[in-house]
Parts: sequence; structure tokens; C-alpha cells
Amino acid sequence: MQKNLSVLEVFSPILIQEYVRLMTAAHYIKSENTSSGLKFKVSAENYQKIKECPTLAPWINLNIDYDDKQEILSVSGNEAFIKTYENKIQQEVALKFEENYQNRYSKYIQLITD
Repeated sequence: MQKNLSVLEVFSPILIQEYVRLMTAAHYIKSENTSSGLKFKVSAENYQKIKECPTLAPWINLNIDYDDKQEILSVSGNEAFIKTYENKIQQEVALKFEENYQNRYSKYIQLITD
């Protein structure tokens, strides 16, 4: 994987879903599974496009809550999600993804850090 990829110019719901999944996984790994989840800023229009995608597979085992007034997507993993990323290979994939793709989708979604 290439580091610091440029911002994606074409909106892709499935890639955004995968971004949410792997960023959430990396967050859980780094917090040693003590996190309560992540928040992302995403416009109502883009969230609607994501929801309309015929495939929502990347969000399996994730708890998704969207506040359309504040345009905040709250994401947390259930027990099955967390267990998936106990595997060393899955951990490495998630952490490498976070390192390389942190800003790739910033035109459409931003991770909220406190």
C-alpha cells in the first residue's frame, strides 16, 4: 500500500463503508477494545447515498447511528466485530489501512477526533 494517498475524487459508497469499518477497527485495536466507538462527520446527502448502496456488507457487526441534524455518524462494534480484529493479520490490515487512508475520503467523510 502506498502512503498518504490523494483524496478520492469519485464518491464510492462501498469504499466509504470500508473506510468506516477499518478506521473503527483500528481505533478499537489501539484502545485495546476499551473504546466506545468513533464519530464521523458526513453530510446527510452522502449518508443517504451510502444507505442506498445495495451492499452494506462492510457494516456487518457495526452499530450505526446517524444524527441528521448535526450530520454525525456514530459507529461502534459489537462483540463479533471486536473478535474479528483479535486476529493478528486482521489487526495489521486495519492499522495499515488507517495509516495509509486516513485522509483518502476526506472530501466525503471526516473522522472526528476529540
